[in-house]
Amino acid sequence: MTYFFLSSFNIMIMVKLKMIMMLKMMWLSLLINFTLYYRGLLLFSVIQFHLRKFKKNNATVAKVFRSLVNKHPNKVFFYYKDQTWTFRDLDEFSNKVAQIFKDNGFKRGDEVSLLMESKPEFVGIWLGLIKIGVVVALLNINQRNGPLVHSITSIKSKALIYDSHLKS
Repeated sequence: MTYFFLSSFNIMIMVKLKMIMMLKMMWLSLLINFTLYYRGLLLFSVIQFHLRKFKKNNATVAKVFRSLVNKHPNKVFFYYKDQTWTFRDLDEFSNKVAQIFKDNGFKRGDEVSLLMESKPEFVGIWLGLIKIGVVVALLNINQRNGPLVHSITSIKSKALIYDSHLKS
């Protein structure tokens, strides 16, 4: 009988240890979940603060980008394949785009369609166009034929900018 008593005692200890481990795992899981929750809440609050500040200052994407260029002109903005684009590089490229379109008669409120893959030139062209107030429709590069024609014609685009490899 003593042997049986020790066996059940061992089982009881093992059950208690398992329960303690489960409780510790539950507390750890709760701690991790609360930590992630509060980190997400903090990030959300920071974003809301900045959005309110931008709205109060009547900031546009072009104005915010200009302030970032002034703060960090040589900081890398893009790593793309074997290229690096700094804030200054992107600003100079977008200014050239803006000047080209301005010289060709585009003005605030005109609409342009942009059909390109994601790369630095895409952002530079978009940024250059919004600097002069042109409305840019960002088209999905996976659209073909009817849906693509509909996307372009529904916004009454004055121009279509596309990547050279999309000609075919």
